[in-house]
Amino acid sequence: GFLLLITSHSLVSATVYLAIFGIGNALIRPCVTSLITQKTTVGQGVASGLSSSMDSLGRIIGPLFGAFLFTVDLKLPYLAGGLLSLAALLLLLRFRMAQPKNVPAKDAPPV
Repeated sequence: GFLLLITSHSLVSATVYLAIFGIGNALIRPCVTSLITQKTTVGQGVASGLSSSMDSLGRIIGPLFGAFLFTVDLKLPYLAGGLLSLAALLLLLRFRMAQPKNVPAKDAPPV
């Protein structure tokens, strides 16, 4: 959605691209929270609290950084957001590849 906004030249296309971003954001947040609480080694409460703290920190730093980028170039905040999203996707893929494939779950009965 961020990268598509750079190409927007009308209110209709900007609305469609923002809707794509909003839907993607709405779908990914519950999944990320679920993964964090499932994969944690420090306890679900601690992991959930840290996740909320980082989310809040991003909501503080993000607009400040975006406003600075707007002073440099109007398209730069969208480009930075898109690149950060792609970096997060690559980090997720790396995390998924690093996981062992055939490890039984903790609660699974022995075979």
